[in-house]
Amino acid sequence: MISYEEFVDDIRRGLKIRERHQYRRIKRAGVLLPFIFDEGDPRLLLTRRTEKLSSHRGEVAFPGGMKDNIDLSIEETALREAYEEVGLEPERVEIIGQLDDLISKNEEVMVTPHIGVIREPPPLWSPNEGEVARVFEVPLVTLYDTSRWRTEHHEWRGHIINIYYFDYDGEVLWGLSAYATLLALDLTAAGSPIDLSEYYRQTTKVKSILRARD
Repeated sequence: MISYEEFVDDIRRGLKIRERHQYRRIKRAGVLLPFIFDEGDPRLLLTRRTEKLSSHRGEVAFPGGMKDNIDLSIEETALREAYEEVGLEPERVEIIGQLDDLISKNEEVMVTPHIGVIREPPPLWSPNEGEVARVFEVPLVTLYDTSRWRTEHHEWRGHIINIYYFDYDGEVLWGLSAYATLLALDLTAAGSPIDLSEYYRQTTKVKSILRARD
């Protein structure tokens, strides 16, 4: 199993040599991919949103949300939201870097995923009952299990794009959060459990479509 040092080195090396796709949107959101490397097996923290929320209700997601005026950066947004949603103090998180910007399904919000590493997680997670229905951790080795991933093809603005799904413990990770997870795994030595070559082709196509719309 990959060690903390190997994981961080892989991520930083991969981010350094790979172009980061960026979009321009007034509305911005930051999310945190919290990878836990303590004395146990490495794992990734996820949440399931409550049914009370106005958007993405009941979906599996990462801690995160819209950029606030008090946030000095989109990284600060991701860290603030993680603390508000699950009680993860910013000082426990080592931010390794940013993944590609991802566009929300309504095309209005630019979402920036941040890869974070936690060496000493809090003794207990403290989910915000108004936002988080469940906090759970997925072993890193399970994320590489190809049998848990599936691909569906959806139509978007006259084009067919891939949507990825990951099944674990009765939960389904999909959409933007699944993209972010695969992008992070793709930076490691083991690589993505799903071939992302089509994603990168789609990214170029999506950018041209959005530019034409704007």
